[in-house]
Amino acid sequence: MCWLLTAAMPSAAAQLTVNDQQPEVPATWDFDFDLFQSLLELEGLQALDDESGPVPQERWNDIFASPSRSVMILTGNIKRVSNWSSFHTFLSDGGVILVASSDPSRVYGFFRIDYGPAISHHRRNTWQGYTDCLQVSDIDSSAATMQHISTIVTNRSGWIAHLGRSPAFQWSVLANLPQNLRPRSSAGQPLVAIATSLHGGSGRLIVMADDSPFSNGMLWHGDNLILLINVVHELTRDGRNAFMFLHNGEPIHSRVTEFLSRESARRSADSVSFPSEAPDRIPPVPLAGLPADVLLQIGNNVSTSIEDSDVLNKLFTDRPRYLAQRFYRRGILLAVSAIALAIFLVCSYLNAQPTLPWLRKCGRPEPPDTPALMPEMEYNQATQALSRDTCRYLTGSQEPSEWQAQLLPNGVAWRTVYARSPAPQATADAIAQVLAWSTDTTNTRLSRAEFERFGETIHQLKQLYPTPELSGSAWT
Repeated sequence: MCWLLTAAMPSAAAQLTVNDQQPEVPATWDFDFDLFQSLLELEGLQALDDESGPVPQERWNDIFASPSRSVMILTGNIKRVSNWSSFHTFLSDGGVILVASSDPSRVYGFFRIDYGPAISHHRRNTWQGYTDCLQVSDIDSSAATMQHISTIVTNRSGWIAHLGRSPAFQWSVLANLPQNLRPRSSAGQPLVAIATSLHGGSGRLIVMADDSPFSNGMLWHGDNLILLINVVHELTRDGRNAFMFLHNGEPIHSRVTEFLSRESARRSADSVSFPSEAPDRIPPVPLAGLPADVLLQIGNNVSTSIEDSDVLNKLFTDRPRYLAQRFYRRGILLAVSAIALAIFLVCSYLNAQPTLPWLRKCGRPEPPDTPALMPEMEYNQATQALSRDTCRYLTGSQEPSEWQAQLLPNGVAWRTVYARSPAPQATADAIAQVLAWSTDTTNTRLSRAEFERFGETIHQLKQLYPTPELSGSAWT
């Protein structure tokens, strides 16, 4: 089966030391939808129910009460989903539903999915030679949901055998299965279709006769990841803020939320102490408590560092000889994206959840800028972190001793910035200020106005030194 492709892949992650603890990864991770859920939450949608077991009636009432703001996602065996009679009204009133299932099912007035798997003995129709893994290329590229997609890879898919007619909705087929399939009734049948309102409403129903392309283990096959991104955009493009994700009729428990809860409890038990004197290597400033704008700045700096380094090119060069380069690239990029997404979700949940942009978009009021919510000590820590990052940027080194050597008067970096400055004396004072803060471990208080002026100083310095000469080990 196609799932074996993912399970057989060698790990691209570095070996853990004896003292490191390997994270627990469920055996079913390849078949689950964690990344799908994370993208929905990243777009500002909140899960209405995250408890296992049947959905209580009050949760159904919540989603049916505001269809124009809600999204329903149904995968697996949709026969276990109740309240189908209410879904017609839900769609008519502006709700959005995604049904992705290869199980035999029928929703009267809308569609019927016949059970597979659809298989092919023609190699051009299969993926990696697996007869039950099809590569679907008959795609309507003019549809927004199918933009930039050339191949969808399925795993034991069914097919849409019937699309109903309605005076309220019009069906559009977005992708068809290949010809020459078995059973013959599956040949050329629709794989993906969408129903849109004929009366200008926002209600939409997307049907896909296979849910595997949206699962964790299949996203890097073909253009499945691009399909997922397009589908998430289609589901959320009307400014919706709530979703219910049901697999086999029951809500999916978000392991991302579970991880964040454990991480929050662990961090609250940790204590951080600062040395009385500046050590040779400055300890990292903890992210807990930093404002959202500082977190975003640090995230941008990390992204820039990764782009400046050669780590991705080295990974691509060192790929296994028996693995096609295009598949290896997709696997590496997906892994990097997943790690970056996890880090950003942890930081935003623990430190800046009330002030993040996508939460403000959903109508949550911003907290007042009061000393109780944003103490001056946090600006002090943020100033230290940004100063050290600026020193690394200007000198290309991680060592504080090298910062002193290059940023003191007549040092290499000092002369470079000083020569480009239209106001040399002001620039010299700014460099001295950044260097002092980079090694400062005292509890000097800094107000918000002072912090903003200091941020402008750092911005002006970086404008004077846009392309630093970085050593190869400075960012590793």
